[in-house]
Amino acid sequence: GTYQDITQKKEYEEKIKNYAYFDLLTGLPNRLSFLDKFNSIANENDHVALIFMDLDNFKFINDSYGHSFGDLLLKQVGKRLAEVKGYNYVVSRFGGDEYAILLLDVSSNGKIEQYCKLLIDNINQSYEIDEIQLHVSVSIGISKYPDHGNCFEELLKHADIAMYKAKELGKNTYAFYTQKMNDEVIEKIAIQNHMRGALANNEFVLHYQPQFDIKEKTIIGFEALVRWNSPALGMISPLKFIGIAEENRMIIPLGEWILKRACEFIKQINKEYSCQYVVSVNISMIQLLQEDFTEMVMSALDEIDLEPRFLELELTESILMQSFDIVI
Repeated sequence: GTYQDITQKKEYEEKIKNYAYFDLLTGLPNRLSFLDKFNSIANENDHVALIFMDLDNFKFINDSYGHSFGDLLLKQVGKRLAEVKGYNYVVSRFGGDEYAILLLDVSSNGKIEQYCKLLIDNINQSYEIDEIQLHVSVSIGISKYPDHGNCFEELLKHADIAMYKAKELGKNTYAFYTQKMNDEVIEKIAIQNHMRGALANNEFVLHYQPQFDIKEKTIIGFEALVRWNSPALGMISPLKFIGIAEENRMIIPLGEWILKRACEFIKQINKEYSCQYVVSVNISMIQLLQEDFTEMVMSALDEIDLEPRFLELELTESILMQSFDIVI
């Protein structure tokens, strides 16, 4: 009996070790195992690239076809990652739709790029799952050891930053980490942190750009343009902060503030100069998608007692194209 117990215990320990080191879904090494490999490899190798990638729009696929479909897709992607020939690498699944690869013996960026192109091609081939055919793309971020970090965490952070850059570049592509990207991330975090109290502290200001009718040679209205004058960061352009305000949903209270101020402004101007100027206000997609958007606009007009014909809402072309029905 004892001998059998020992064997079972050994098998059990092996199993536990497997669970600890391998991803159950794809059978690929997991994060823990990957970290171990990195630590043993990095000491002997000078030319290692850490490639971090995720599937573009995976959440959409999961929501559309269900999680078991998503799991089958992740399995197939894992398989394709392990099938690239002619390179020395270690593949791992980090969880979700994230995978990481250690690419060894790569002395030049050219070689890393060739590998990434091959990887992208492999993954771009169509998938057939449950009789559904589908195409998938990936975004890839690359950091190099030891140029971009001495420890695993740092390299991973930098590869992750580069991956987001690849997404910004339009997805289905790769990007090498640069110091500039890091600076952008730091700036973005600073903007996010300072934005929290900015509205309450009256740090936003509106500038009004006249709209001129060339034919009639007269001003017909004004466009309200928001600027952020941060005591800590100085004057920040909307190009930098509007995107962030959309991400952290600050755009909703900020948008309402802009709308009300602009309505007050035009009411006062029209009264002082007995004119019929129109004020035009830019509206973000996030604002439009709010259920109470219409009520918010109507109550602003009510509160300020402005006739609706003096307010013009401006939408970007991309909003119109993305969600024509909602906008209408």
